[in-house]
Amino acid sequence: MRPLLVLAFFSEIASGEQRSVLSVPTGPFSVGRVIYQWADNKRSEQLHPTGNRELMIQIWYPAQREPSALASSYLPKLSVLQSALGEEALRKEFGKRYEEVSALRTHAAESAPFARMKSRCPVLLFLPGLGDGAYAYTAQLEEYASHGYVVVAINPTSEVFGVVLSGDRAVSLSVQGWDSARTKGVAEEYFSFERQRMAVWAHDAAFVVDRLMLLNREAQHLLAGHLDMSRLGIFGHSAGGKAAGLACLSDSRFKACANQDGITADNPFVSEAAPSQAFLFIHVSRPPPIMPTDEQFKQVKMTRADFDRQRRLANTALQRVRSGAYEVILQMPGVDHGSFSDIHLFAGNEAERKAHAQTTQFI
Repeated sequence: MRPLLVLAFFSEIASGEQRSVLSVPTGPFSVGRVIYQWADNKRSEQLHPTGNRELMIQIWYPAQREPSALASSYLPKLSVLQSALGEEALRKEFGKRYEEVSALRTHAAESAPFARMKSRCPVLLFLPGLGDGAYAYTAQLEEYASHGYVVVAINPTSEVFGVVLSGDRAVSLSVQGWDSARTKGVAEEYFSFERQRMAVWAHDAAFVVDRLMLLNREAQHLLAGHLDMSRLGIFGHSAGGKAAGLACLSDSRFKACANQDGITADNPFVSEAAPSQAFLFIHVSRPPPIMPTDEQFKQVKMTRADFDRQRRLANTALQRVRSGAYEVILQMPGVDHGSFSDIHLFAGNEAERKAHAQTTQFI
């Protein structure tokens, strides 16, 4: 077992005018983006009446530089979402940022040719946080693509915003199951529901890997022959980070996994078992948990013995990763749970932008 590496980052805040909402990718490659809608005919949809499980996939990749190429829109299928969900729903989702989001262009060119200087690239799968579509992590995912990675982002249907399936069918965000499990106030019922949903997300990842392997052999396909599936990793933010760990546990094709600030009961894993692959847990600093009172235990139908057992599992979680685990604790001005997504880039706060840049650059 490799020793646990705990790093604390402290950063001075530098002043300077930001000319773009989205950070400019720093890698040597231009970036392309393509969107697919894939259906898993072996699984039925549990949350949305579509029949089989369907997913919207966004892929960022190293692209051939073409000065005349049209930059892709930040929010994919915006016109479909406006028509299907209505302006009111979009304004409710984005608030004061709606006008900016709807007009924003990314640094990726839609369906651009693959970079000629790059033949086969390592592949990273990404799972977003609950409620947040993959578009909300554009700056981070473009950055990795600019450094030679193919980044495949999965949008778990009904549990993130902005999903458009084949035939331009927009799917509304619905977290009623999550809210119901949470409002019951029974700790184990909520943990059980979360494990069930994270298992679905992990199966989504396995299905997408299967499709990528087929796509990699398709003649004339944009990405054909460019995916090095022997160098496959998976990471995610919040709920997506917990699902990434579960995907590694159940699928040995993933060679490494990372969890960005996804914690339940101070544990980066939703199962008692830990993956055997190399694991990175990067999260913001949090105060130690406070021991609940007897009345609080009673309210959530948990015993002190249950709580102590969860603490032991959390405290030994990373030590149980056989290939070695690294824990990175972020301590800098402006850093919080949202620092992994684009949300702070819209705020215009220099400290928050700096925190976002630091989290992305470390990974």
